[in-house]
Amino acid sequence: QLVFQPLCNLAKSLVGPQQLIKKRLVKLLDYEQLQEKRRELGSVTYEDETAMSTYKAIDSMLLAELPSVNEVAQKWLGQILRVFVALQRDLAKQVLQAAGNPLEKLPHSQVPLSTFWKLTEATLHQSGLQLSEFCKKFEEVPPHPCTQPLSPTSKQKITSLVKKYSLDKVYQVTSNVSGSKDMDLTLQRGQVVGLLHDMDTKGNRNRWLVDTGGSRGYVPQGKLQPYHLVLDQTPIQQTLAPDNGMENWRNSYTRQGSPIPVVPSAVPPFHTVAAYAFSARSGQEVSLQPGQPVKVLEAHDKMGSCQWSLVEVNGQRGYVPSSFLMVVPLQESSAWAAPGWAFPPQQT
Repeated sequence: QLVFQPLCNLAKSLVGPQQLIKKRLVKLLDYEQLQEKRRELGSVTYEDETAMSTYKAIDSMLLAELPSVNEVAQKWLGQILRVFVALQRDLAKQVLQAAGNPLEKLPHSQVPLSTFWKLTEATLHQSGLQLSEFCKKFEEVPPHPCTQPLSPTSKQKITSLVKKYSLDKVYQVTSNVSGSKDMDLTLQRGQVVGLLHDMDTKGNRNRWLVDTGGSRGYVPQGKLQPYHLVLDQTPIQQTLAPDNGMENWRNSYTRQGSPIPVVPSAVPPFHTVAAYAFSARSGQEVSLQPGQPVKVLEAHDKMGSCQWSLVEVNGQRGYVPSSFLMVVPLQESSAWAAPGWAFPPQQT
């Protein structure tokens, strides 16, 4: 009643002056048109002259009265603000009175106000120094690597990626990735991928084209870090033997310098197929059908771009978009008309 209701009344009282100002702006256009007409013709009709005189009189009265209206409105608003401040001060006093007994039990309740603020500033400064020191040590001291055993399927997929792209182009996802654009991949933290190209079709180097061993798409560059193979209490010499090396692989988020074992040269049971239908538009391209086996001859075009790959399909050679290809497990049956897994949605 002391603040809100007066504010509502003030707003209502200003509606009239606001409408009058808008009406004055509309009439100003008519006045300017009549002035332009008089300049062109040299004179105007009696009705037009009367309208111009009426506008001048109303405009003069409005300009004379507006300062008084603004002064009253300012005084009204100032009184409302003073009442609001007084109410807030009374509320603060009531809160302090209600919390008087608990505050007296605090260790610094009897300390002078200036001394209390000095103690507060010193405490905050000390806490800031401790936080800065903690951040500095956290950046300098690496965390202990967290290892997780790999399943046989994961070992096989990583072997395929390392053999196909080499270890320096194999990366691990550091956090979950949710694809939001066309050709974006949705990946889980810890998943291993192979790098196809370190930019997208628009030249954005923060968006990398990768191969998961089953599908291809784009991933934010900041979500990837180089993948390293970590040994689990096994000498490096033992990992040179194919019989022992596969048993000691682990996923790990470690820094450069971790021991890298030699990858066994077993041929993985994967091959390349067409993920989407593609229609050749020239003699240099070749058409594809979803699920059709493809032999990749060169993973780039003549200019070295990885966006196009030279392939052989049914005895025909030509270029196809690299993103239309995917690596899948080799099936016992060669009937690709009805594959046992779902292909990615058709790209547009």
